[in-house]
Formats: sequence, C-alpha cells, structure tokens
Amino acid sequence: MKMRCDSCRREFEPHELDAKPRLGPVLLIVRLFRGRAAMMDFAGDRGYDFNRMECRDCYGPGFSEF
Repeated sequence: MKMRCDSCRREFEPHELDAKPRLGPVLLIVRLFRGRAAMMDFAGDRGYDFNRMECRDCYGPGFSEF
C-alpha cells in the first residue's frame, strides 16, 4: 500500500516516509529562534503528534529511515 508525501504528494512505500509535526504558531516561533532541530525536540518533549509524513526530499535534514 503506497502513501502520499504530505508535501509533494508523490507516492512512496511507507518505509520511505518520515513523520514530523504539523507546524503551528508555537512551532514556527521555536524554529525561527532556535532552529529546526530544536523545534523537533520541543515538539517531541511536549507530546506533539508527529502526523505529517514526508519523503526524504521534502523532509530536509534529520530524515530517518528507521
């Protein structure tokens, strides 16, 4: 069963996608002032839902294949 990347909408096998949280105002502010890695830590530490699935090209640094 293939899934679509939430950014580019191309189809991929599920293992070729990685999850990240949807950006809201708080996460945008954290990313702006502290960077993307800090925003991901912030979201994970506070229980944000990582429900946005993206391919390697769209995800950016930190894409995990596991």
